[in-house]
Amino acid sequence: MGFLDNDSVNVDAILTKHGRKLLAEGQGLQIDAFSLADDGVHYELYNTADPSGSDSYARAIVGLPMQEAYTNASTVKYHLTTRPRTQKFQPFIKLIEDVDGNGLRLDHHGAPGITLTPYLENGSQNNFAFKFSDETDLVITGGKKLSLSGSTVKYPRINSYYVPEPAEYHGKSLNIQLGQSADKAWQFVVEIFERDSGAAPVTVVVNVDATELISPTDKITGTKGGM
Repeated sequence: MGFLDNDSVNVDAILTKHGRKLLAEGQGLQIDAFSLADDGVHYELYNTADPSGSDSYARAIVGLPMQEAYTNASTVKYHLTTRPRTQKFQPFIKLIEDVDGNGLRLDHHGAPGITLTPYLENGSQNNFAFKFSDETDLVITGGKKLSLSGSTVKYPRINSYYVPEPAEYHGKSLNIQLGQSADKAWQFVVEIFERDSGAAPVTVVVNVDATELISPTDKITGTKGGM
């Protein structure tokens, strides 16, 4: 991320490789969609006590450095959206699965795994994005993958020397399983967005247990009145 000089730059555009290719070929970019966000705005700086009057209430906000444009909309957290004036309630994301404050638990390799099925309350959109902080050693099905990793090399989870693999999946529901046995406990985070409604994202923490092989033991039994 970089910052721009707010006094001299009003609009910043970063072209993708495809966009640069079109320009090199003399073709227009033909932009038909864009996304806006207010990630870099600190609204608490709005000062109604400014001695210069109402025209200066937002002076501190306007003076903030501008963030550079993003080529990946999923990098933005607080998207701006247009809603009907008649809408009374804000949309928000809920999960069909029961997720408490301790998050979800992923047991061991070979287990059915866990499923994340979000839905939108106060809205009908279902264009969901699932953003993983790290998908190392995971098998994820049910959505279309958008890789966020800067490397094509798969690094194994060996001790603490490995490179996390962030990734994003688009779809309505995901199933997550362990791709191999875990030699120690670890956790990862999944952020769930609805891409069209502007609803605030939901964060789910998934705890992975180490795979332990425990030999079966004899059952302890007793009789009425004592052992």
